[in-house]
Amino acid sequence: MKEKTTQKKSTIKNKLLKTTISVLTISLLLVGVVSICFTINSTQNSLKQTMSETVKIASLEIQKELKGYESLIYEISGNTVFSSSAANEAKIMQECENIEKRHGFIKVRVANASGMMKGDVISIKEEEYFKAVKNGQKIYISDPVIDKERNLAYIIYSAPVYKDSEFYGALYVEVDASFLSNTVSEICIGSGDAFILNSKGTVIGNKDKQLVLNQYNVQEEVNKDKSLKKLAQLEKNMINGKTDFSEYSHKGEGKYIAYLPIPGTNGWSMNMSITKNEFLKGTYISIGCIAGIACLFIIISIFYMRKIAISISEPIIKCIKRIELLAEGDIHSPVPQIEANDETEILADSMNRLIDDFKKVVGDISYILGEMSNGNFKVESQEEDSYLGDFEDIKHSMKKLKTALIETLLKIRDVANQVSFDSSQMAESAQGLAQGATDQAKAVEKLQVTINDVTDQTLKSADVAVEAYQEAESVNEVVNASREKLSKMSKAMEEINQTSQKIGNIIASIEDIASQTNLLALNAAIEAARAGEAGKGFAVVAEEIRKLAEQSAKAAVDTTQLIESSMDEVARGNEITQETVNSLKQVISGVNTVLQSVNGVQETAIRQAKAMKQVDEGVEKISGVVQNNSATAQETSSTSQELSAQAAVLDELVEKFEL
Repeated sequence: MKEKTTQKKSTIKNKLLKTTISVLTISLLLVGVVSICFTINSTQNSLKQTMSETVKIASLEIQKELKGYESLIYEISGNTVFSSSAANEAKIMQECENIEKRHGFIKVRVANASGMMKGDVISIKEEEYFKAVKNGQKIYISDPVIDKERNLAYIIYSAPVYKDSEFYGALYVEVDASFLSNTVSEICIGSGDAFILNSKGTVIGNKDKQLVLNQYNVQEEVNKDKSLKKLAQLEKNMINGKTDFSEYSHKGEGKYIAYLPIPGTNGWSMNMSITKNEFLKGTYISIGCIAGIACLFIIISIFYMRKIAISISEPIIKCIKRIELLAEGDIHSPVPQIEANDETEILADSMNRLIDDFKKVVGDISYILGEMSNGNFKVESQEEDSYLGDFEDIKHSMKKLKTALIETLLKIRDVANQVSFDSSQMAESAQGLAQGATDQAKAVEKLQVTINDVTDQTLKSADVAVEAYQEAESVNEVVNASREKLSKMSKAMEEINQTSQKIGNIIASIEDIASQTNLLALNAAIEAARAGEAGKGFAVVAEEIRKLAEQSAKAAVDTTQLIESSMDEVARGNEITQETVNSLKQVISGVNTVLQSVNGVQETAIRQAKAMKQVDEGVEKISGVVQNNSATAQETSSTSQELSAQAAVLDELVEKFEL
């Protein structure tokens, strides 16, 4: 729990402070941005209106000035001196000088109808201003003309001179164009610029008169200074006679500009620009003030919010520490006392009640489990009313646990009694099983002795069969010798008769041995079946012995029949000796058959002897199994007695509990 507490990434105090700062900052930023946007927008609209009005007023002033010169010059063109035939050139020049002095014109001249300028003796008939008035134009006003020699700019006014309503000549007046620069100098706002452009974009009026004299043109300068690109685009709108309020940037400095065409001119436009920073200086100060007030408000809010956060977080931290102690198993430490008249005080009171109830429940559980550990299962709860809500499930679970333990102990006692009774019976059964196994071992030993006797008899039968075979060979030799010694046939026949009788006795013995072997094999199969899984191999051996016994009996029967047939033949041989010679070959054939039969008896006897050895080995294995069964039965009996003793001990342990 301590590790988890130290790993906390945030606290209520920090969350409140972060939330307050975030909300205040965002709110103030939104309010400030909206206020600034409204302020800037309002100021821009105000500036737009002011600049537009100012430009309009300046434009009207220029128009008024131009109209004043226009009216004056048109009035001067009606001077009778200029249309009088009696006026000579000197008089006309004198009148022109008087007009120059009186009205402040740079130059006043009069040209005749042919375009010859009086006083200067030059022809102006090809000049545009002469052609215009000659063709009926009331007054002509030119763009400012730059005189590099005199370092000034002037405007040419031309008006027709009529005599008797006919074109008599043209009045030529040069008006100083500095009034244009003077007018725009008077309407400048702050350090902004006001200027007048002609239809070609050339500056014809500016507070910096040198620009006018140098015929400064942005459309030409933009190729050298790319920062003038935006201004050049705006001046194209001015040249095209548009009215607008816009902004542009020149050399990283933002500016506002207002422009409109000057009525009554040949594409002139009045323009006024002001630097953004200069104009928005007050707005920036307002923004700074708003930001300062916002920061001050945030600091004050943080101070009071921190006090509020501490008043909330400190009681909660105390409660958390007490909860951590409770999680570590401490139910005795005191609960912090909080007097805040808010939810934190309610939290502390609730925790106090919780720990008191928890202490009662834990103490009652400890008491019940302690009594049960001492063997007292009759114990009852001392705090029944304290198990409320989910604690009631604990009470029911403890009751179920006690009931289950009582039932389990009762069952253990019953099982112990039953185990004691069953172990006694099992011990008695194991003793009987051990006695039976001992008896089986003795029977197997007797069977093994019998099998050894049968094996000896079988070996003797084999020896007799060998002797019979040798005797049969002798008979064969006698029969062969009878070809030359017919006179000895009778004696030989008697010997054959005697030998046949002996063979019959031997065959009878063989039949007896075979019968006993068959009986022994049957008994061995029965004992093997009783031995169970360990006697399966011995059962196979017993079956093979039985088969060999049956084969021996059959061979003995066949041999007996042959011997009897031979004896009959010998008897008849005594009667029909003469026929012996004719039947000699048949006799020899019969003797050979006897030889083969005796040989078969010999081989059968040998196989029987080997089989009996295998039977003897199987019986020895059965004897070992029976002895193991006897030992196991003894061990089982001992185990049963020990189990009975342990059951008695278990019963004594269960009796210690109060159920």
